[in-house]
This record gives sequence, C-alpha cells and structure tokens, in this order.
Amino acid sequence: MKSLFSGSILAAGSSGILYATAANASRLGEKISNKQERNLDADTYIYQNVNDGYAQLTTSNASEKEGTPCTAGRTVNYIADADGDYIDIKTDKWSSGGYRMDCMDKGSHTGWQCWASCSPFPNPNFMDWGYLTFEVRVSGVFDDVCKPSISITKRWPMYGSKVVTLEGDYVDGGSTSDTEWKRVVIPIADFATEEWPNVNGVKDIYFRTCGTSYSVSPRYHVRDLFLTDDPPSVKEWTSESPTPAPTPIPTEEPTTASPTDEPS
Repeated sequence: MKSLFSGSILAAGSSGILYATAANASRLGEKISNKQERNLDADTYIYQNVNDGYAQLTTSNASEKEGTPCTAGRTVNYIADADGDYIDIKTDKWSSGGYRMDCMDKGSHTGWQCWASCSPFPNPNFMDWGYLTFEVRVSGVFDDVCKPSISITKRWPMYGSKVVTLEGDYVDGGSTSDTEWKRVVIPIADFATEEWPNVNGVKDIYFRTCGTSYSVSPRYHVRDLFLTDDPPSVKEWTSESPTPAPTPIPTEEPTTASPTDEPS
C-alpha cells in the first residue's frame, strides 16, 4: 500500500514528538484523472504518516500554501510517537474535526490550476473504492445518544453524508476503546444520501462531536486511514440487536469554512 505522497521532512518538537514541516510531492506535475492513472486496483492511503497531514506541491510552481495543515474543524494535530503516526482530533461542544482532502492553492493567480494540495487528486470520488478503513482510539463520555461517529462532506455543492456510528459490525469487536486501537471498516455506500448518492467530490472527513448538550466532547486518535476494495477483517461481535443503520445527517453540521475559490 502506498501513501498519497512520499518523502517527508520532520522536525522534533519540545516534547520529542515529530511534526511534519513541509515536503515536495514526489510526482510534480502528474495529473491523476482516471482509474488507470490512480491505480484504483490498489489500496490508496489518505493518511499514513505525518507528512500526509500537510499540503504539498502538485506542480513545479512554488506555492505559499505548501505545508498548510490538512485540517478540518477545530483542534487537529499530526503526531508521531510510540503509537506510530496518527491524527489527534479534539472536538468541542460546537465543532467536529478531521482531515481535509482539498486543493489548498487554487484561484485566478494559479490560472485555476491546483498548485498545492492535501491529495494528488483532491476531492476524490469515494465510490471508486468499496471501503474506507482506519484504526481508531476514542476517549469521551458516551451514552445511547452520544457515540463516536464519522461523516464526510462534499466540496461543491456542500452536501453532507449520512453519519456512521462507530460501533457494531463496523468496528473490531463491536465497539471503540480509549486504550486500545480498533480497526474500523465502513462500506462507502453507507455514506450515500438521496441528494449525494455518488459520494464524489469529497472535501472533508469529520470525526464528530456530540453537540452542546454534553460537557465532555469526544477525542479521536486516527491512524492507517485508507480506501480499498479489499478491506482488513474485523473481529466478530455478539449482540441481541442488529447493528444500527447509518443515520441521516443531523441539523447541526460540523463547523467548516465555505469554499474560498470559485466552484469548478
């Protein structure tokens, strides 16, 4: 399996944790526009190491946006420590957080070409693959209403997917843990809605807050995030009731900025 980008420049922080600064994409000027070029027969990493957390050049043109964090929502950090490389997402009462799969430098000054991106092919069509999978560790105070969950959003028009609760058949052993990494496997079709059936033009992957009714908001650690047609297996679990189906997206959307560039 290959990461979307290769090559990294790392700098040690005061705590000894490694943070990515900036790096050049290995495939400058490469256009990835169809199944053969994207190599969709192989697993495609979204986030494998801290280098994947920062925008990189997609052409030979210099861009001041190179090294911009690929974050969505509130407090998101990219960390490398004894647990490997992972995304630390700390939600709050008002905002979810996650990973942005968008072009970070595009406008009239670039001739409407993408010069720096959080993916070699920003805003991908998730339906080109069968599954989204990752490992997660979640802390928080949960009940029948407040549960760890994920959703995705479209760049333009700004659609939101169904919300998938991280439990049951989606999760290794049936539930998440705050101490143990759990594998999650989600069929892409489970994100689809009536207005967004193709799950294309994806901008953000959100790990969701529980809202203003809860004093403690979920904190997610996420690693090994990729798209695949051949997902890893998850351990079976036993329950008297079936796994809940994905729920429609609630009226309280994750906080995200509107597109700043002209829709294309």
